Amino acid sequence: MKLTKEKQLSGSKNRKKKKAKERGKITDQAYKETRKRDKGKCALCGSKNGLECHHVLPRSRGGSGQPSNLIMLCKYHHYVKLHGQGDYDTKKRVLEYMINKGYDFEQELNRLEFRNKQRQPKGDNNE
Repeated sequence: MKLTKEKQLSGSKNRKKKKAKERGKITDQAYKETRKRDKGKCALCGSKNGLECHHVLPRSRGGSGQPSNLIMLCKYHHYVKLHGQGDYDTKKRVLEYMINKGYDFEQELNRLEFRNKQRQPKGDNNE
């Protein structure tokens, strides 16, 4: 098989693309940095038990496994409040926490608030 001149120059044949399930994976180093930044406790309730790393922007939406996209949460807040019920208040608190830590999540917070307003039932006009 003969390579085109472009492919020969770019070397794209030899470059390996990360598999989808590897992109955004949390490395040991990223976990340690996130745990240190969040002082070894749940960022929402302060619990030190059952801590887990949560992707603020999900991997399915391109979220990275870097500390700038990770937050330490207890099992309750991680599974019940975010992945289980997915309640608005908890998601908002996570985004506000990350913004206060200096990370750029304003756009994601605006998106969350916009979606929440769309889900609100319209008020009755029978006053």
